[in-house]
Amino acid sequence: MPAFLKILLMAVLLQGCTLETRKSPEPEPGDTDNSQLENERREQAQRRRARALELEQQGDFLNAAGERASYLSYLDQDADISADTAKIWDNLIRADKNALVRRYQSDPQAFSGWLELAFIRHTMLADPGTLERALASWQENYPAHPANPAIVGRIREAGRLFNRQVEKIALLLPMRGALREAAEAVRDGFISAWYNSGMDRPPIRIYEANSLNIEQAYAQAVAEGADFIVGPLEKQALTKLSARVGLSVPTLALNQVQPTSDMAAGADILPALMQFSLSPEDEARQVAERASADGHGRALVIMPGDEWGRRLHDAFRDGWSASGGVILETTVYEPRTNDFGAPVKQMLNVDGSEFRTRRLRQALSRSLNNRARRRQDADMI
Repeated sequence: MPAFLKILLMAVLLQGCTLETRKSPEPEPGDTDNSQLENERREQAQRRRARALELEQQGDFLNAAGERASYLSYLDQDADISADTAKIWDNLIRADKNALVRRYQSDPQAFSGWLELAFIRHTMLADPGTLERALASWQENYPAHPANPAIVGRIREAGRLFNRQVEKIALLLPMRGALREAAEAVRDGFISAWYNSGMDRPPIRIYEANSLNIEQAYAQAVAEGADFIVGPLEKQALTKLSARVGLSVPTLALNQVQPTSDMAAGADILPALMQFSLSPEDEARQVAERASADGHGRALVIMPGDEWGRRLHDAFRDGWSASGGVILETTVYEPRTNDFGAPVKQMLNVDGSEFRTRRLRQALSRSLNNRARRRQDADMI
């Protein structure tokens, strides 16, 4: 055999041996476990994202934010992390404030720091010092949080907007139509307070604003220099205004609407829109929330015996129950009366204590120094 053929044959045989031994390495046990864990995390993130989308469509923005926050650490693409971070914050901005506050009070650590940041944003804008201290503390506790520093910076900017000096106020009210009397009452009360507020008063201008022209009225007020807007009063007008992206002026609405999936999203330039409802039901719910925050838990309720009283009672009951409170007893009084002594005594069992004292006086035929004792199981009325 020629020498070069022997060399060629040897080369082929050696290559064959190399190919024979060059097999795919067996996966290490740890690699298999890691791959399985990554697949499980991806599947869990997909399920939670689908659930979050469903909640957003239902208008349950608070729980949607919680779902998104739960899988954020499973994402490895910067674009995905950025998109979900923005969506979490957008949901928290659009969430019902009262529900958010109650959730934070029951579980301050929920949502991996997101809920605490939203609580700061919703409750502390009006106090620059408290806001800055709370944000600094939050940043110290969550130095690597995805909301830090961009969203924290936006909250600081919102605080500066909220506390800037107001130069011109616009009142957006329906001075004609079914709500004319209510609008006149708001106007008169606002102007009366303005006159009594002292010398340094920003000028006020009143604009006719209803559900048909609210966007035009708002734009006109801004164009004419208003840097604080009060209104609208009409619920339908507020719904339209809530759907507007980029409200550029702090606005105090005189009604309240629940957030929906088609309302303006991503415009965290507040205090763009603050909702202040004038309805008695909202005031009753606020009483329940304040009483719970003050540490009360067992209530006695005294209410007028008419439809208005029933609405107030139901609103308080719902808010009180949501806060974990208990109503021990409810007493109804005649709506036209101005003397609440009898129903209050009856509810506190003071009338029973006084009755027993009278019986003792009669039995002993002598005067007694007595101090009526009320029931001890309630801590508020």
